[in-house]
Amino acid sequence: MVTIGDRTRAGSNDDLLRALKALAVRLHRTSWASGDLSPRTDKSVALSRIAKSAAEAIELSTDGKALPHVIIFATSVRAVFELYARCLYVLKNDQNLRQWIEEAWIDRIELWQAIRKAPQVTPELTREFDAEVARLRQDAADKALNVDRKIPKPFEIAKEAGMDNEHQSFYKLYSKLVHASSFLVNGNRDEVNGPGIMAALQLNVQYYGHALVGTVCDALGFDQNVVAPVDPDGAA
Repeated sequence: MVTIGDRTRAGSNDDLLRALKALAVRLHRTSWASGDLSPRTDKSVALSRIAKSAAEAIELSTDGKALPHVIIFATSVRAVFELYARCLYVLKNDQNLRQWIEEAWIDRIELWQAIRKAPQVTPELTREFDAEVARLRQDAADKALNVDRKIPKPFEIAKEAGMDNEHQSFYKLYSKLVHASSFLVNGNRDEVNGPGIMAALQLNVQYYGHALVGTVCDALGFDQNVVAPVDPDGAA
Protein backbone atom coordinates (compact mmCIF):
# COMPACT_ATOMS: atom_id res chain seq x y z
CA MET A 1 0.00 0.00 0.00
CA VAL A 2 1.33 3.42 -0.99
CA THR A 3 1.72 5.81 1.95
CA ILE A 4 2.24 9.56 2.28
CA GLY A 5 5.90 8.87 2.99
CA ASP A 6 6.24 7.06 -0.32
CA ARG A 7 5.06 10.08 -2.27
CA THR A 8 6.51 13.05 -0.44
CA ARG A 9 9.85 14.56 0.39
CA ALA A 10 10.71 16.96 3.21
CA GLY A 11 13.86 18.98 3.79
CA SER A 12 15.19 22.40 2.94
CA ASN A 13 13.56 24.91 0.63
CA ASP A 14 15.92 23.76 -2.14
CA ASP A 15 14.95 20.14 -1.51
CA LEU A 16 11.27 20.97 -1.87
CA LEU A 17 11.74 22.99 -5.05
CA ARG A 18 13.75 20.14 -6.55
CA ALA A 19 11.04 17.66 -5.57
CA LEU A 20 8.29 19.80 -7.07
CA LYS A 21 10.20 20.29 -10.32
CA ALA A 22 10.72 16.53 -10.54
CA LEU A 23 7.00 15.99 -9.96
CA ALA A 24 6.11 18.47 -12.72
CA VAL A 25 8.37 16.53 -15.09
CA ARG A 26 6.64 13.26 -14.16
CA LEU A 27 3.26 14.81 -14.87
CA HIS A 28 4.40 16.21 -18.22
CA ARG A 29 5.77 12.80 -19.22
CA THR A 30 2.50 11.18 -18.23
CA SER A 31 0.63 13.75 -20.30
CA TRP A 32 2.84 13.16 -23.34
CA ALA A 33 2.43 9.39 -23.14
CA SER A 34 -1.34 9.70 -22.75
CA GLY A 35 -1.61 12.14 -25.64
CA ASP A 36 0.48 9.94 -27.94
CA LEU A 37 -1.60 6.84 -27.27
CA SER A 38 -2.92 5.24 -30.46
CA PRO A 39 -5.75 5.09 -31.12
CA ARG A 40 -6.62 8.32 -29.30
CA THR A 41 -9.76 8.14 -27.21
CA ASP A 42 -11.80 10.67 -25.26
CA LYS A 43 -10.38 9.12 -22.09
CA SER A 44 -6.72 9.30 -23.15
CA VAL A 45 -7.08 12.90 -24.32
CA ALA A 46 -8.91 13.96 -21.14
CA LEU A 47 -6.31 12.32 -18.90
CA SER A 48 -3.46 13.82 -20.92
CA ARG A 49 -4.89 17.31 -20.43
CA ILE A 50 -5.52 16.76 -16.72
CA ALA A 51 -1.91 15.66 -16.18
CA LYS A 52 -0.59 18.59 -18.21
CA SER A 53 -2.70 21.07 -16.22
CA ALA A 54 -1.39 19.62 -12.95
CA ALA A 55 2.20 19.99 -14.17
CA GLU A 56 1.56 23.61 -15.17
CA ALA A 57 -0.07 24.34 -11.81
CA ILE A 58 3.01 23.08 -9.98
CA GLU A 59 5.28 25.11 -12.25
CA LEU A 60 3.58 28.27 -11.00
CA SER A 61 5.39 27.66 -7.73
CA THR A 62 8.77 26.51 -9.07
CA ASP A 63 9.93 29.23 -11.44
CA GLY A 64 11.93 31.11 -8.78
CA LYS A 65 14.73 30.37 -6.38
CA ALA A 66 12.34 30.11 -3.44
CA LEU A 67 8.75 29.13 -2.83
CA PRO A 68 6.34 31.88 -3.88
CA HIS A 69 3.89 33.77 -1.70
CA VAL A 70 1.50 31.46 0.12
CA ILE A 71 -1.41 32.64 -2.09
CA ILE A 72 0.33 31.39 -5.23
CA PHE A 73 1.50 28.16 -3.61
CA ALA A 74 -1.96 27.42 -2.22
CA THR A 75 -3.48 28.10 -5.66
CA SER A 76 -1.08 25.56 -7.19
CA VAL A 77 -1.84 22.98 -4.51
CA ARG A 78 -5.60 23.43 -4.78
CA ALA A 79 -5.44 22.98 -8.56
CA VAL A 80 -3.54 19.69 -8.24
CA PHE A 81 -5.99 18.42 -5.61
CA GLU A 82 -9.00 19.33 -7.77
CA LEU A 83 -7.43 17.78 -10.87
CA TYR A 84 -6.81 14.52 -9.03
CA ALA A 85 -10.43 14.46 -7.85
CA ARG A 86 -11.58 15.24 -11.38
CA CYS A 87 -9.41 12.44 -12.74
CA LEU A 88 -11.07 9.91 -10.43
CA TYR A 89 -14.46 11.39 -11.30
CA VAL A 90 -14.11 11.02 -15.08
CA LEU A 91 -12.79 7.48 -14.67
CA LYS A 92 -15.91 6.43 -12.76
CA ASN A 93 -17.98 5.98 -15.90
CA ASP A 94 -18.40 7.12 -19.51
CA GLN A 95 -21.18 9.54 -18.58
CA ASN A 96 -18.88 11.51 -16.27
CA LEU A 97 -16.25 11.63 -19.01
CA ARG A 98 -18.81 12.87 -21.52
CA GLN A 99 -20.05 15.54 -19.13
CA TRP A 100 -16.49 16.68 -18.45
CA ILE A 101 -15.99 17.24 -22.20
CA GLU A 102 -19.29 19.10 -22.45
CA GLU A 103 -18.27 21.42 -19.65
CA ALA A 104 -15.68 23.07 -21.88
CA TRP A 105 -18.55 24.51 -23.93
CA ILE A 106 -20.64 25.30 -20.85
CA ASP A 107 -17.69 27.12 -19.26
CA ARG A 108 -17.15 29.23 -22.39
CA ILE A 109 -20.82 30.16 -22.59
CA GLU A 110 -20.97 31.07 -18.90
CA LEU A 111 -17.74 33.06 -19.22
CA TRP A 112 -19.01 35.28 -22.02
CA GLN A 113 -22.41 35.67 -20.39
CA ALA A 114 -20.74 36.80 -17.16
CA ILE A 115 -18.45 39.32 -18.89
CA ARG A 116 -21.45 40.64 -20.83
CA LYS A 117 -23.02 41.81 -17.56
CA ALA A 118 -20.04 43.96 -16.56
CA PRO A 119 -20.95 47.68 -16.36
CA GLN A 120 -17.97 48.60 -18.55
CA VAL A 121 -19.24 46.58 -21.51
CA THR A 122 -20.42 48.70 -24.45
CA PRO A 123 -23.45 47.85 -26.63
CA GLU A 124 -21.06 46.90 -29.42
CA LEU A 125 -19.22 44.44 -27.16
CA THR A 126 -22.55 43.09 -25.94
CA ARG A 127 -23.49 42.20 -29.51
CA GLU A 128 -20.12 40.52 -30.02
CA PHE A 129 -20.50 38.48 -26.84
CA ASP A 130 -24.05 37.45 -27.78
CA ALA A 131 -22.83 36.35 -31.21
CA GLU A 132 -20.05 34.26 -29.62
CA VAL A 133 -22.52 32.59 -27.24
CA ALA A 134 -24.80 31.79 -30.18
CA ARG A 135 -21.86 30.34 -32.10
CA LEU A 136 -20.84 28.17 -29.15
CA ARG A 137 -24.39 26.91 -28.70
CA GLN A 138 -24.63 25.97 -32.37
CA ASP A 139 -21.25 24.24 -32.26
CA ALA A 140 -22.38 22.27 -29.20
CA ALA A 141 -25.64 21.32 -30.93
CA ASP A 142 -23.71 20.11 -33.98
CA LYS A 143 -21.68 17.86 -31.66
CA ALA A 144 -24.79 16.69 -29.76
CA LEU A 145 -23.52 18.22 -26.51
CA ASN A 146 -25.87 19.24 -23.70
CA VAL A 147 -24.88 22.73 -22.57
CA ASP A 148 -28.05 23.57 -20.63
CA ARG A 149 -27.33 21.51 -17.53
CA LYS A 150 -25.72 22.47 -14.25
CA ILE A 151 -22.02 21.78 -13.73
CA PRO A 152 -21.35 19.68 -10.62
CA LYS A 153 -19.89 21.54 -7.66
CA PRO A 154 -16.37 20.70 -6.43
CA PHE A 155 -17.75 18.94 -3.34
CA GLU A 156 -20.05 16.83 -5.54
CA ILE A 157 -17.11 15.79 -7.70
CA ALA A 158 -15.03 14.97 -4.63
CA LYS A 159 -17.87 12.94 -3.12
CA GLU A 160 -18.34 10.80 -6.23
CA ALA A 161 -14.56 10.39 -6.45
CA GLY A 162 -14.57 9.04 -2.88
CA MET A 163 -12.71 12.09 -1.56
CA ASP A 164 -15.45 13.89 0.36
CA ASN A 165 -13.62 13.71 3.71
CA GLU A 166 -10.43 15.04 2.15
CA HIS A 167 -12.37 17.77 0.42
CA GLN A 168 -13.98 18.92 3.66
CA SER A 169 -10.58 19.04 5.32
CA PHE A 170 -8.42 20.63 2.65
CA TYR A 171 -10.93 22.93 0.96
CA LYS A 172 -11.21 24.99 4.11
CA LEU A 173 -7.43 25.35 4.12
CA TYR A 174 -7.39 26.43 0.48
CA SER A 175 -10.24 28.91 0.88
CA LYS A 176 -8.49 30.71 3.74
CA LEU A 177 -5.30 31.07 1.72
CA VAL A 178 -6.53 31.68 -1.83
CA HIS A 179 -9.36 34.11 -1.13
CA ALA A 180 -9.00 37.45 0.63
CA SER A 181 -9.93 36.00 4.01
CA SER A 182 -9.48 37.97 7.22
CA PHE A 183 -6.90 35.40 8.27
CA LEU A 184 -4.85 36.01 5.16
CA VAL A 185 -5.15 39.81 5.24
CA ASN A 186 -5.11 40.54 8.96
CA GLY A 187 -3.28 37.52 10.30
CA ASN A 188 0.25 37.53 11.59
CA ARG A 189 2.68 36.99 8.69
CA ASP A 190 4.60 34.37 10.64
CA GLU A 191 1.37 32.46 11.22
CA VAL A 192 0.11 32.74 7.64
CA ASN A 193 3.45 31.54 6.30
CA GLY A 194 4.13 29.29 9.30
CA PRO A 195 5.64 25.82 9.12
CA GLY A 196 2.35 24.08 9.91
CA ILE A 197 0.48 25.57 6.97
CA MET A 198 3.42 25.27 4.59
CA ALA A 199 3.97 21.63 5.59
CA ALA A 200 0.30 20.84 4.91
CA LEU A 201 0.54 22.40 1.45
CA GLN A 202 3.85 20.70 0.66
CA LEU A 203 2.57 17.26 1.62
CA ASN A 204 -0.71 17.83 -0.18
CA VAL A 205 0.73 18.82 -3.56
CA GLN A 206 3.27 16.01 -3.61
CA TYR A 207 0.88 13.30 -2.48
CA TYR A 208 -1.89 14.11 -4.94
CA GLY A 209 0.50 14.94 -7.77
CA HIS A 210 2.18 11.55 -7.62
CA ALA A 211 -1.19 9.86 -7.06
CA LEU A 212 -2.39 11.49 -10.28
CA VAL A 213 0.56 10.06 -12.20
CA GLY A 214 -0.19 6.57 -10.91
CA THR A 215 -3.92 6.82 -11.57
CA VAL A 216 -3.50 7.99 -15.17
CA CYS A 217 -0.89 5.35 -15.92
CA ASP A 218 -3.01 2.58 -14.40
CA ALA A 219 -6.10 3.72 -16.30
CA LEU A 220 -4.27 3.63 -19.64
CA GLY A 221 -2.19 0.53 -18.96
CA PHE A 222 1.21 2.25 -18.68
CA ASP A 223 4.05 1.27 -16.40
CA GLN A 224 4.62 4.53 -14.56
CA ASN A 225 8.20 3.54 -13.76
CA VAL A 226 8.86 3.54 -17.51
CA VAL A 227 6.60 6.38 -18.64
CA ALA A 228 7.31 8.70 -15.72
CA PRO A 229 10.22 7.39 -13.65
CA VAL A 230 10.90 9.03 -10.30
CA ASP A 231 13.89 11.36 -10.26
CA PRO A 232 16.27 9.92 -7.62
CA ASP A 233 17.08 13.48 -6.54
CA GLY A 234 13.42 14.46 -6.39
CA ALA A 235 10.34 13.26 -4.56
CA ALA A 236 9.60 9.56 -4.19
